[in-house]
Amino acid sequence: DKNKKEKLMEDKTNIFHRAVREVIPDWQGENDFRYDQIYFLDFSYYMIDALPEELRYCKELEEITIVNTFIYDWNKTFSILRKLPKLKRIKITIPSVYVLPNDLLDKIVWLEIKPYHSEAFFPKFRKRENVIDLREKVLYKENFLQLNSKLFSLLNLEYLGLSGLRLEELSSDIGKLKSLRKLDLAYCSLKYLPSDLGELDNLENLYLQFNELEILPLEINNLKKLKVLDLTSNYLQVLPDLSNLKHLRELYLSANQISIFPSFIFNCLGLEILNLSSNYIKFLPENISSLLSLRVFDISSNQLSELPEAFTFLKLEELYLSDNKISHLPYSIVNNKLLTILEVANNNIETLAEDFGKLQRLTRLNISNNKLRVLPASFVFLVSLGELNLSENLLLDLPIEFNILRRLKILYLSYNKLSNLPDLPVSLIKLVLSYNKFERVPKSIFKLINLSELYLDHNQIRGISGEIAKLKELIVLNLSNNKIRFLPPQIGFLDNLDELNISKNPIEFVPEEVNNLPFNLYFYALHTLLSEDQKSELKAKAKQRNWILLI
Repeated sequence: DKNKKEKLMEDKTNIFHRAVREVIPDWQGENDFRYDQIYFLDFSYYMIDALPEELRYCKELEEITIVNTFIYDWNKTFSILRKLPKLKRIKITIPSVYVLPNDLLDKIVWLEIKPYHSEAFFPKFRKRENVIDLREKVLYKENFLQLNSKLFSLLNLEYLGLSGLRLEELSSDIGKLKSLRKLDLAYCSLKYLPSDLGELDNLENLYLQFNELEILPLEINNLKKLKVLDLTSNYLQVLPDLSNLKHLRELYLSANQISIFPSFIFNCLGLEILNLSSNYIKFLPENISSLLSLRVFDISSNQLSELPEAFTFLKLEELYLSDNKISHLPYSIVNNKLLTILEVANNNIETLAEDFGKLQRLTRLNISNNKLRVLPASFVFLVSLGELNLSENLLLDLPIEFNILRRLKILYLSYNKLSNLPDLPVSLIKLVLSYNKFERVPKSIFKLINLSELYLDHNQIRGISGEIAKLKELIVLNLSNNKIRFLPPQIGFLDNLDELNISKNPIEFVPEEVNNLPFNLYFYALHTLLSEDQKSELKAKAKQRNWILLI
């Protein structure tokens, strides 16, 4: 036991020196005595039962952070903090307000409560004479409510995190914490909020996601400094007039029961992020573009059938419209010059504007599961595209100059009607062509020397050219569900292959060169016409090469 204790102390000494090096990079460890230059220390995420003893020497320390630690010996921890004469600010995660001593309450500026409710949360240390095993005593609701008086006397508290405590109700005393700037009440099973919440004059961030709120108190409108309001996943149908929240920058209303676009939003002139996804909104206001500061707009998974014709935003960078009933995109959408992400999957779009290529800053475009038959010629001017998803459309071909998209790395084209391809960008690293009408592998694919994933499954391919060996970077090759009878010997030259799928092909013969494929290969060869002898040979090779073979 003595050796274990010494080892624990040694570890904490090392942790102390590591923490100091975050503020004094050239700290020399045990040979350094510049304790008077240490004004701030952070022990977050360290696995220690109490703070290191060396902390006593830091007489100039003004702020300490001990967030998400595994501290168990709170008596010792707070006795060390009492030795620091200039300590003004403590940021701390504790299992219950129960452990906080009264003489340090005025120094707590950041408080997160995470009850010890499982052995996985922290290691089991030996009990000491005056230490309470909080695992036996801290319960979610009961212990918290008994200690409200202490919690709400933390008058200098700037952050309070109660996420996951299943409070069910919030005390009206919350209004006493006048210094609060950030309040996290996510996953607390709250059914309503006290009106006193509106007395938090300095509150800037309010997190209420994943509760059971059906209404909001009108007093939230008094939180005039509020910048972030997260109400994701509640039961809200309507919202009160929150027009006074003029400093609001981020508003999250996803996964509620809202059917009408909240009109107060137009008074939040500085709003940059608006998430209304997974609601029941059928129409957007015609003046939606008057939100001049909007950078991110998510209205996916609603019931929109059309968008306002004037749909141009001054600063919009990300637009999410997927999972609606939109039949066409307004022509004005191409005037969103700063747009980098556009997602319109799972709609009913049949055509794109001829000048769609004006969206030259797009880096990600998802227009899968629509009804596109052709792409406009200007599409090849989307020169910033890195990821493109055109799956589940009715495309017969791609624009002839598709290889102009020189930054494209990921291309999804599954579930279309493609039978051939033009030259593709050599930058591609992932190409998905599943469920099309290819009878052969397009020659343009063999030029993709950077390709690491190639999916050609569920087509009508009859054979594979030896040029497949040119794809030296291939990690995944899926050829399943085709009409392939033979594999070329060159397939054995794919030195980086990690997964090969030839299942559900009428393959009668596998070349001996397959034996050269890398160790630890995932090899799928189900439902082929390989003879029993060949299957036995493959099984023997799989054992030698440590393949995962399904045959």
